[in-house]
Amino acid sequence: MSLIKFEPKSYTELQQMSVTACKSGLMPHGMTPEKFMIIAMKGAELGLPILQSIYSINVINNKPAISAELMLALIYNRVPSAKVTFIETTDSVCTIEAQRTPNDKVSPFTFSMVEAQTAGLLNKESWKKYPAAMLRARCISAMARAIFPDALMGASYTPEELGNDVEIEEDGEPVVIEKTNQQKWDELPEDIKTKFEALAVNNDIQPRIDMCAKVNFDIEKIRDGLNKLQEKRNPDSKPDQKEPTDEERLFMLSEDIKQLFDSIDPKSTDKKKIDWCKTKQWNEQVIRFELKRDKENLDKALNKAGVQ
Repeated sequence: MSLIKFEPKSYTELQQMSVTACKSGLMPHGMTPEKFMIIAMKGAELGLPILQSIYSINVINNKPAISAELMLALIYNRVPSAKVTFIETTDSVCTIEAQRTPNDKVSPFTFSMVEAQTAGLLNKESWKKYPAAMLRARCISAMARAIFPDALMGASYTPEELGNDVEIEEDGEPVVIEKTNQQKWDELPEDIKTKFEALAVNNDIQPRIDMCAKVNFDIEKIRDGLNKLQEKRNPDSKPDQKEPTDEERLFMLSEDIKQLFDSIDPKSTDKKKIDWCKTKQWNEQVIRFELKRDKENLDKALNKAGVQ
C-alpha cells in the first residue's frame, strides 16, 4: 500500500488548503491562511512537505527560523558527503567538528556557558533548565551558517536566536513558545509606549497592540508610524485634545476590520474606506458587523457562481 501525498498543484489549491487548515483548529497558535501560505512556500524551497513546514518553520520578526535538529536534517539531505561530529556536549560546553567532504579541512565550532553568559542568555528559563540542549542548538546553527549556508537557504537561525522562548520536551525536541501580542507589547521600549500616550493614540491598550501587530512589532516601523502621526499634529495644540484626522482614524481601526476590508475588496482605496466608515460614524462595532455581513454575502455569491 502506498501513502497518498497531499500537495497543492496551484496557488488556488494552496489558498484553499490554507483556509481549510486554519479552520480546523489544529494549526499552531496564531496561524492564519496568509501565514500558512508563506510558510508553505518557504518549506517548498527547503524541500519540506507542507505540514512539516507548518510545524517546523517559525517566522519571527519577519525571518524564517527552524530548529537545530531540522538544520542537521537539511545538511545531511542536501550535502550527502557532509560529516558532523559531536566532540563534546555537556551542560557547560558543546564542541562540533564539521566537513563538507572527507577531503575538506575539519572545522571546529564551540559554544560554551561563558559565551552564553556574555550574550545575556542565562536568565532565560530554557537555559536554566536545559543548558546542554541549548548549547547544542547554538553550536549547530553557528556551524550550519558557516559551512552549509546553501542547505539552509536563509533559514539559518533557530527561534531562540531570534528572540522566542523555547521549551524542551522529554524526548529532547525543542518546542517554540509563541509570545502573545500582549507579551510583545510589554517588551516594547518605554519610549514607544510613552509616545502612544503623548499622541493620545486610543485610550485602550488593545487597539495599540493591534496597530503594532500589523507591522509584526517591528520597532523601527512602529517608531516611523508614530513619527508620521506626530508630524500631522498641530505642534501648538496638545495631542490629547486634538481630534484625530480621518486618515488617523483609519490607521487606528482594529486589525480584524482592516483584514475584512482587504478580503472584500483588495483594491479599495483609503478614501473609499474613509467615506464608508464616516457613514457609520466610525463606530467599530457597526463597521465590523456590516463588513462581516458583506463578506458572507460575497462568499455565498462566489460559491453559487462556482468561482474559486
